[in-house]
Amino acid sequence: MRTIELTIYKFEELDNSIQSRVVNNLSNINIDYNWYDGEFCYWKEKLEEFGFMQPQIFFNGFCSQGDGACFECKSIDLEKAWKFFTLQMAKTDNWINRKIQTHEAWLYDYLYNYVSFKIQCVNSRYSHESSQTVSSYCYKPTKGLLDKFYTAFENWLEDFRRGLCMELYHNLADQYNNLISEEAIKETIQANEYEFFPDGKIA
Repeated sequence: MRTIELTIYKFEELDNSIQSRVVNNLSNINIDYNWYDGEFCYWKEKLEEFGFMQPQIFFNGFCSQGDGACFECKSIDLEKAWKFFTLQMAKTDNWINRKIQTHEAWLYDYLYNYVSFKIQCVNSRYSHESSQTVSSYCYKPTKGLLDKFYTAFENWLEDFRRGLCMELYHNLADQYNNLISEEAIKETIQANEYEFFPDGKIA
């Protein structure tokens, strides 16, 4: 039997070239688990505040054509969605805003009682803002102002959904890029107090 003594190093004690090798070898250290869970929880709460109930989030990324994020939901809480609709229309669309000011109860009751909305998949191969769409069903079709207003609300809801999908994807991409950055990898290595052999392998 013989005893061999080995020298091991903390990360900061390694030569710069070895540190670079370690960072490269451990490039996935911050993304080898469901790193997006926290972002998903935040966004599910946010989407429900907007009226998109029990949303399911999907994404793929971050360096291929067709990458993106989207969500689907089986129902939309009209009361919540209406609040954001009216706030935005007050800033951007004078015609709709005037109709809301004049006929809000009538218009809201029509949408609430006779129209149902949901978000459904239109392309299961991808997960980006165009792979889902707002779908609606009107139980009592009406001509004139109600029909125009119904169409305007549905178009706004679709634009709102698409914008949220793009914002969600940018948030995920920012978090991902932060986690794979050299600084974040080094922080994780040091926080876990990893030790290394002189060639950079984990002891």
